[in-house]
Amino acid sequence: MFPHFVPPLHGHPVSYVQQHSVLPNQVTFHQTPVFTYKLPYLPARPAVMAALPCLAFPRPSFFFPRSFGHSRGVPSASMTGQTAFSAVEQTEVKAGNPGPCRSLFQLTPMILRNVRVFKPVSVETIISNLGCASDLLLLLRLGAHVNSMSKLANADTNERENPIMALPPLLRAVSLGFIPAVKMLVACGAALERPAADGTTALMIASMLGQLESLEFLLQVKAQVHRANKAGMTALLFATFTNRTDLMKMLLEAEADVNVRCGGMTPLMMASLKGDTEAVRLLLEAKADLQIADQDLTALHLAVMAGRNETVKLLLRAGANIEGSGADRMTPLICAVFGNQTATLRMLLVANAKVDGVGADGITALMIAASMGNSAAVQLILSFNATVNATDSGGKTALMCAAAKGHVAIVKRLLSAGANVTITDRGKRTASMVASQNRHAAVVAALWKYKRGAI
Repeated sequence: MFPHFVPPLHGHPVSYVQQHSVLPNQVTFHQTPVFTYKLPYLPARPAVMAALPCLAFPRPSFFFPRSFGHSRGVPSASMTGQTAFSAVEQTEVKAGNPGPCRSLFQLTPMILRNVRVFKPVSVETIISNLGCASDLLLLLRLGAHVNSMSKLANADTNERENPIMALPPLLRAVSLGFIPAVKMLVACGAALERPAADGTTALMIASMLGQLESLEFLLQVKAQVHRANKAGMTALLFATFTNRTDLMKMLLEAEADVNVRCGGMTPLMMASLKGDTEAVRLLLEAKADLQIADQDLTALHLAVMAGRNETVKLLLRAGANIEGSGADRMTPLICAVFGNQTATLRMLLVANAKVDGVGADGITALMIAASMGNSAAVQLILSFNATVNATDSGGKTALMCAAAKGHVAIVKRLLSAGANVTITDRGKRTASMVASQNRHAAVVAALWKYKRGAI
């Protein structure tokens, strides 16, 4: 029931609320005139009570969010107690608050006829009350700045101590996981694309922090899925980086760009490097491009170097180029040797990768393995009939590479596989001469014994 309301006398500025007392089932505002109304479930919280005394009566004007049908701060003529806040009321019900504050704002038409000046609630007040749905609803109805940046955003010390304090209310509510607050802020006109200082939007924060409910809600209200922050990261890239395939699936269903790039990396490349097979499978189903490269390195190259064998299998089945040349003309086979990934090397050889495929300057996988001293890789490559006496652009053989580094065991293995000790490089040096110049006496002795037929 609406109480009797006596307008202020002679239009003089009078404080609307000067004192308040809260009883178990009613709130009484003491003023001249005095009126009392029932408010069964409204708690006596200082933040709300502190916001209420901002009503006064000098001139006919009223501030309220435009999402409620106002133009230039003037209330709509059709505004009624129930319809004026329909968007917030619906959000409140969905958020699980059946309306602890609704009875207060059944007085709205009367307030609008009598209140003439309204002092908006500060963004700091909103931020400090995000965790309480009933307080937040009251403050939003009182016309808070839902799209303003907190003054704390300009304080470098506060931002370093707590970066969340520098976010607009909607972004902070998302980052803290306050779902009712997120829904109320959006219903009250919070801009979905209002970014933080680094360009990060609410949808990106929900993806980055794994806020499933917030992300689902933001997608329902058509937040932009293609938008990127200043670093080039999108919501899909954040979800891929944090291994959240559930969020990735929702974003892909919302038609997020599956081939978006940040610093040259696509979601598929990122997932392949991390070895997230579920994410790789999901991206492949979404038609991710297997041939996109960053500095000539594709998703397959990255998976091979990191030893992500299950991911390598998925990529090969999907049609990744097993002979694709990456940076410095590195094939996936050479990448496996460089990454010391013997199991991956075997997988590629079984998948018919060219054992004598050359990289930059004509170097082969056998030469790299010999130079690195990887006996297992040398044995594996030789078992697939690699050309033991192949030379690079400088005339060096795998035997010379091993001799230059002093790997005696590998020198002996290459000799047993038929390595030629008389081949010279462009400098007219044999393997024995290379070993001698590098002071590897054990290698020189092994080569000398071989020449004498002792090996």
